[in-house]
Formats: sequence, structure tokens, C-alpha cells
Amino acid sequence: MGAPSVSSMVEFSRLEAYPLCFSRSSHTSYCSFSLRGQAEKLRWINGPSAILIGALSGWILYVTLERAYWDYYLYPKLKALEGYVYPQHRYAIFDALVIIWCLDGIAACVLLLRTAVVRHAVDQLGCRVALAFVIGFGILVIGSAYGMC
Repeated sequence: MGAPSVSSMVEFSRLEAYPLCFSRSSHTSYCSFSLRGQAEKLRWINGPSAILIGALSGWILYVTLERAYWDYYLYPKLKALEGYVYPQHRYAIFDALVIIWCLDGIAACVLLLRTAVVRHAVDQLGCRVALAFVIGFGILVIGSAYGMC
């Protein structure tokens, strides 16, 4: 058994700099950060996040559809003779975007629950739908804050 060579020590120091993706099986390959490897470690989060996203989306969808039913369908029929005025178009557009966001959240919930039950990592479609849900949430929060000013 000889002393380790300088080149193997350099390779080991490169791998040691990235502890998240350090692989003991191949000391000579360069370290590449992989989201798929990280997704395998975080598989347990699929179930709780699916339940949270589904409950939030379902509740907001129910409240929004109930309010939209009253504002755009029932009140115009009941108060037609009294001169009922529809809500402004910006509120209708916002309600439509909230409904689309909630449907995206329900789709993300279904895909995340499917991966949690099967005990696999999140596939590309599930990851994209969940990411669209989070980005949509940010857009809706910024849009509602901007609309209130």
C-alpha cells in the first residue's frame, strides 16, 4: 500500500467541496449536482404538500365559485329591476385567474398524491404543475396587492 497520489488527492478535494453530491463509488468522476438525486431524498414531503395544496385550492375554489355564482348569475336575475350593476371587468378577470390557479392546484395535488402513494420521486409533469402553482400564487398575491393600491 503506497501513499495516495497527488492527482487522487486533488480529485478527492474537489468532491469534498460538494458534500450534497459526493459519491463514494466513483472518486475520479467530477461531481454534478442533480435535482433528481435531491428529489429522491425529499420524497416524504410529497404527501403533506399534496394535502396542503389540495385543501388550499379546494377551499379557495369553493369560495370563489360561490361568490362568482352570486355576483355574476343570481344577483343579476334577482335585482334586474332595481338596476343591478355587474362587478368591474378587472374583478371578473381576477376571479377567472383564481379559478384557473385553483384547478392547477388540484392537478398538482393529484399528481403529488399519486407519487406519494406509489413511492416514487416526482415526475416532470408533477414538478411543472406544482411549480406553476407556486408561481401562480406569487402572481396572484402581487396582482391583488397592486390592485388594492
